[in-house]
Amino acid sequence: MNHLSTEQVLIIIAILCVIMLLALLGLYGYLALRKSTYNKRRSTIYEMVRELELPDSALEHYLATGETSRRLSTKEPYRMEAVQEALQHRLAVTRAPEERIRIYEFAERYFSGQYRQALRSSRWSTRMNTLLWIEQFRINTLENDLIRWMKDPKCTDEEHFQILRVLSKLSSEQLVDFLRDGNHELSDSQLLQILLPLNEEIRNRMLREFDQFPYRVQCSLMDALRVNNIRSTEVLSLLERQLSAGDSELRIRALKAISNFGYLSPEATRRLLNVLEHEHDYPETQTTSWPERLMRAKLMGNVHEDVFVSYLMEMLGDSAYRVRQQAAESLSGYKNGLKLLEKVAAGEHADRYAREMAEETLERKHYEQHLA
Repeated sequence: MNHLSTEQVLIIIAILCVIMLLALLGLYGYLALRKSTYNKRRSTIYEMVRELELPDSALEHYLATGETSRRLSTKEPYRMEAVQEALQHRLAVTRAPEERIRIYEFAERYFSGQYRQALRSSRWSTRMNTLLWIEQFRINTLENDLIRWMKDPKCTDEEHFQILRVLSKLSSEQLVDFLRDGNHELSDSQLLQILLPLNEEIRNRMLREFDQFPYRVQCSLMDALRVNNIRSTEVLSLLERQLSAGDSELRIRALKAISNFGYLSPEATRRLLNVLEHEHDYPETQTTSWPERLMRAKLMGNVHEDVFVSYLMEMLGDSAYRVRQQAAESLSGYKNGLKLLEKVAAGEHADRYAREMAEETLERKHYEQHLA
């Protein structure tokens, strides 16, 4: 086999370089054209959105009166995207219930068909973007389509979670059944995102059926009640029942939520006092974790029952620093709390850590008063 001469090698290299250069030029041209097309599209949509947001626009007329016009047609090129964005912007700023309802009705009427078709797309990004729009506009007529796709083996984990978020916004009864089954691997954060938007009817149903839900759903539901600051007799009753739960985490979530509630019924107060007295009399049997003791101290500070003062004084000497800190903070909120802390700091407490915590809290309170 003859070896290539140096001249032939150089020619081959030159040809390869030319091919690579042409390929790069082609790629550059394609990317430039794509960017130009995208910029033109975004510019057109931007102008349409500006037009729709004018005071005398067809969109403003619809939101004010509920009457649609041909000028709101979504069949023109880019028109649907522009109307979507304009409605999304309006949802973000409006607090008028009637206006929000009209936005949802418009989306239901003009977008649902295209969204239904987009949910069948082979492109994951198209399906995910569609789910986000459905969530924004709360399109109820697509509930069955969403559930059907969620049960499809080809549905990804991201889509599965997003569909659950949509069903939560739609207050779907089927969402409750799914949460009860517990056949899922949702994180605590995801569960909270699903539970927070529930309406009163679905939430009350979950309160009634609380014991039927898996442990993690129970924990997340109590967190959702606290975050939403839901205060009702049904919620308080549920939370107080969990104070006697066999699981420490359930008790901690309940204590945290009741602390936010700011009230404890006389019966629940007696039960908590019985537990505190037993732990005081038999300290060797105490197995309560420091996070639970911390939440107890916080609850005592928010509920403000004088019967808790002696226990807060005792907790100033707790083995956990954060418990001592919270006990001092809670005690300072009572009528004579600061005077009690002064006595502790002066030596009227056998525990050195309690005296130090009292001093630390008094210094901080003095500094805060000085700043105020």
